[in-house]
Amino acid sequence: MEKRLVRISGALLDMESRINDLQEDEIQTQPTASDEVIGSINDMLRSGAAFGNAELAELGTEIARYSSLPEEYVRLFPSPQSALEKLARTYLEQGAEAAICTPADGAFEIFALGTGARIVPIRQDDPFDPQIEAVINHIGPRTRIAFIENPNPITGAAFTEAELVFLLAYAEGTMIVVSERFFEFGGLSVADLVRRFPNLAVLRSISSEFGMGPLSLGYILSDPINLEFIDRLYIREKGAEITFAAALAALKQSAQMQEYVKSVIASNNLVARNLPELGFEISAPATDFLLVKVSDINVAMQLLRDEGIEQCAPVECENIRDYLKIKIDSTERAERLLMALGRLSGRLATGFNRNKSVDRMTLLQEAGRGAGRGK
Repeated sequence: MEKRLVRISGALLDMESRINDLQEDEIQTQPTASDEVIGSINDMLRSGAAFGNAELAELGTEIARYSSLPEEYVRLFPSPQSALEKLARTYLEQGAEAAICTPADGAFEIFALGTGARIVPIRQDDPFDPQIEAVINHIGPRTRIAFIENPNPITGAAFTEAELVFLLAYAEGTMIVVSERFFEFGGLSVADLVRRFPNLAVLRSISSEFGMGPLSLGYILSDPINLEFIDRLYIREKGAEITFAAALAALKQSAQMQEYVKSVIASNNLVARNLPELGFEISAPATDFLLVKVSDINVAMQLLRDEGIEQCAPVECENIRDYLKIKIDSTERAERLLMALGRLSGRLATGFNRNKSVDRMTLLQEAGRGAGRGK
């Protein structure tokens, strides 16, 4: 008997399977879950107690306080991906368009395509220097959402608040979704603008930097009327209670997050100050990563693995070639990286000082240790 399949959604027929492409973070250096987070999860599992409405309200209050906004401007979700999906399903449909600043991590595009909407990629001439005019030029009468990751998770490039205000004022009929996944590392945010612009939704998370380990809570900041429509798609998931409980415990211990973020920033600053002296071109955005240009990406990856440096990955972007994405969270690791790249600079560096780097390594090592102690 011939197998006859049930008709598939037309939007899905046009999509490719991406099950192996959705990697939230290609460098596995996130901090482990804090004792407080682990304790809150264990208490819930042992007691069988539910994360009830009172606890959920307390979590909402904590995030509202953290975001400096009234509680009615906040909605919680069991993951950032869940929040993105709800935004896509609320505003997009067949015949609508979603403009997406590229490069992007891909999750929102998949949710948007699933609604039947058309994707309009926004490409920048210089991926390290985005122009808001390029976004405006891609917004048309059918554009329901313009999606911006600020800073960009691939390049670290970011729009200023003034540029985003200009965009919000121009595109009054388009929901401007701004993902601020690196807010804790650079402080870049337009969250305060949600009270002024009803066409703005800000997406953030309570994630690994808060001691959440692999868990990640997502939350949307937007006008309460927008959130009322998003609420129509909301379903209380039992599995979400673990993430909610973990996030509440993490927020109550925010000093740990601040210490971790400080350590990452100090490590990045140490590398950013010294690596150019070794002849490397570097980009140090307001994120938890650095970008370093090398002469040969494949050779660099192998040589760094041989040196025991595991916190590096190639940047996968058509406009950016031969850049390494580096994530370090301590000055000790920063010093190891500087030493390794110093030894390899003759083969990998692309800047003007690469022939001088080996002779300067002792001085750089001492400078790095001093900077580490000073932090």
